[in-house]
Amino acid sequence: MFAEVSDVCRQPAGQGCAAGQACVKNGAGEYGGFICVEQPGEVPCPADYSLAIVGYQSGQDGRSCSPCQCTPGQVTCDDPEFSFYDGLGCSLGRRTVTNTTCQNVSSLLDFAAWSYKTTHAPQAFGNCSAQGGVPQGSVMGVGAITFCCRSVL
Repeated sequence: MFAEVSDVCRQPAGQGCAAGQACVKNGAGEYGGFICVEQPGEVPCPADYSLAIVGYQSGQDGRSCSPCQCTPGQVTCDDPEFSFYDGLGCSLGRRTVTNTTCQNVSSLLDFAAWSYKTTHAPQAFGNCSAQGGVPQGSVMGVGAITFCCRSVL
């Protein structure tokens, strides 16, 4: 949900400081050289603290995408193919028709019956122009804490 994760190393305040102050040990390792304080919320840091980091305890994910749509473009069909026969069983006197315009096939009707079959079903060809699916919304931080740090060197 978040692009960055920060570690926080908390130390309890020590005793023996003046009123309104807290004593803490210097950090060690990668935490050495800085002293930090934390305050709830997104607040400004004291003047002598040069680094401010706002962190969040959790987040609320309000991301989504706009609805996807497809707008059909030009659709075309190839020609079908039908075979007509003089007689039942699709075996006598074949005549092939390869387009969708009306054609006279009565010359095949010299017997009492006739038959036909589809030898190529028409195929539709086209495309779709895709739209939508645009990211929208954001992740909102919840439970802000401001960390204010200053160098002790």
